Amino acid sequence: MKRKDVWLGGSRRRPTGAQYPLCQTGKNQSQTRGQEPLIPKVYLGISKRVHANASTEVAVEKVFLHPDFQNTSEWDNDLALIKLNEPVKFSESVMPIPLPEIGDNQEEKEEEKGIIAGWGWGRIFTPAPVLKFLSLPIRSCKGNYQANVLASTPNVNDKQFCTGPSKYQENVCFGDAGGALAFLNPNTSTVYAAGILSFDKACSVEEHAVYTKISAYLPWIHSVMRGDSQEFPARRASLISHMFSQQQ
Repeated sequence: MKRKDVWLGGSRRRPTGAQYPLCQTGKNQSQTRGQEPLIPKVYLGISKRVHANASTEVAVEKVFLHPDFQNTSEWDNDLALIKLNEPVKFSESVMPIPLPEIGDNQEEKEEEKGIIAGWGWGRIFTPAPVLKFLSLPIRSCKGNYQANVLASTPNVNDKQFCTGPSKYQENVCFGDAGGALAFLNPNTSTVYAAGILSFDKACSVEEHAVYTKISAYLPWIHSVMRGDSQEFPARRASLISHMFSQQQ
């Protein structure tokens, strides 16, 4: 997707949620506090920047930021859902990546490899003209990020996970954020999106990239897709409690 001159990744979800791509916010606290989310431009089915035009653009109806986005840091609950005006028509170049299901846990196993695609900076520190991809291994990184150079880095919690560089020492970089890290479950032969890249500043100076762990946010994702309002959970709980009381 494109916001003014900033390129981010995004991922399409399963067919039942064909109007809701997942993405990383691409913004910091000062840009989002007390403000409505900016409406991004979304392009589907492109692998070259020059193909980002009116023929590949789809209209956005609304952006849903996670309600606890950036409670304590720039990378805290770094997740958003985009509702498109119309359901997407799938093709050979446009298809969904399913959400994780029971048993989809490759991101919890060190050295398991996932695939991520993005538009991030390359060796000469310019945005990629074509969509690139990498195979990256899961690495342990819970707690304080052990930075080599950068002063501002995430404190990695249980709702996040990390990858290290590829076997050729390649890594994600500026502009790759928002892309989904996809795994192939060897037991079911199904592909799923395990995380959304949040901290993309590893480049060639830091070891770890940090992702928002999708499985930790499934209740929120499903509530947005159901169209829940803030009062619905309390109403449901009250109604069920009342029904139980009538059976005593």
